[in-house]
Amino acid sequence: MYRSTFPTSPHLEAYLRSGRMISEHETAQDMVTRIVATLEHADARFDPAGAEAFSERLGWALDTERIVFSTPIMTNAGRYFDRPLAACAVPPVDLRGDLAAVKTIVDGYHRAGMGTGFSLDELDDPVGVLRYLNDVAVTGAASGGEDRPVGNMAILSLDHPAAGEFIGCKVGADARGEHWKFNISLHVTDAQMRAALGGPGRERNLLTAAAQAAHVCADPGLLFADRMNEANPTPEAGAYVSTAPCAEVGLVAGETCQFGYLNLGRFHTGDALVPVDLDALASTTRTLVRALDDAIEASLAHYPSPLSAQVMGVKRKIGVGVCGLADLLLAAGHPYDSVEGRRLAQEVLALVNYTSKLASVELARTRGGCPPWPAAGPATPTRRSCAASPRWRSTA
Repeated sequence: MYRSTFPTSPHLEAYLRSGRMISEHETAQDMVTRIVATLEHADARFDPAGAEAFSERLGWALDTERIVFSTPIMTNAGRYFDRPLAACAVPPVDLRGDLAAVKTIVDGYHRAGMGTGFSLDELDDPVGVLRYLNDVAVTGAASGGEDRPVGNMAILSLDHPAAGEFIGCKVGADARGEHWKFNISLHVTDAQMRAALGGPGRERNLLTAAAQAAHVCADPGLLFADRMNEANPTPEAGAYVSTAPCAEVGLVAGETCQFGYLNLGRFHTGDALVPVDLDALASTTRTLVRALDDAIEASLAHYPSPLSAQVMGVKRKIGVGVCGLADLLLAAGHPYDSVEGRRLAQEVLALVNYTSKLASVELARTRGGCPPWPAAGPATPTRRSCAASPRWRSTA
């Protein structure tokens, strides 16, 4: 069993404790140890002979701060055995039905540490339901039952009759004493953007109002869901209906996402000619992809909704991100606004993107292919692949 040697400090542990990522009697090393143990246990379902060696690689990457997991993984893994390790979700709820039942489901996702996203397009009174959902989020945050402050996203199409009311619903919220736990975004199509550019009309008026509202209160944002769905690699598993609260990923109903990050500053070599250890970055990317798929496996029995378990069992969506870019550029001596800095960032991200796809293909070969993935032709490194647990292949 891997034992962490994470370089902790009283200040760090006080921070982790204040954020409820560790308990009163835990250390940062205890946290890393339980995370690795949880993911090793899930990994052993696929690779009993290689799970221990994998856990050593993962533990080393965590202890050297090359990998940083999302808060729910740090908070829940090996500590709360009834919670998934996911950071965000689109709860499978009917907002036209019993809102008390919706509250129960949404509260479950929030208590598990997941931010939530919603589409309001099917509602006659989207702003009224949005205010109800916001009250649910505000009340839950004040209850003390949520270890993690969670965000939320509400989306409404520009052509909805209530779009104007939606655009302005957060303007003046502070003056009214309102507390908001929701980001809001307008779904805008290419045709609507062209209409707004073409001259006066509803589209231009609404987008102008949106720009003015965003200047005042930073909302609404714009979301191009059509564009996201055009790039949806598994449309057979459903269309994206909303996003994570930060809008970094589109999600189908019930879908969740596990996140992990490569800390780019830790891959600096000190060599001006070769500033990044590309071999180490590629290897650590593979480790992170495998660990995040293990996080899905460890979560399947613990989602608040059976639909989330079913969707995640067949889609296996993960989010591989980066952090520490500023540290890397500083160490390399490149300003943000420089050709050299942009080139370095581009090269590093290209490697992470490509290697993560390779790692997904490798997982698909050893763990089984993702059922919604098109069956025509073999998986190739240039096509996104995902791995499905054997128990879900028969239910896809």
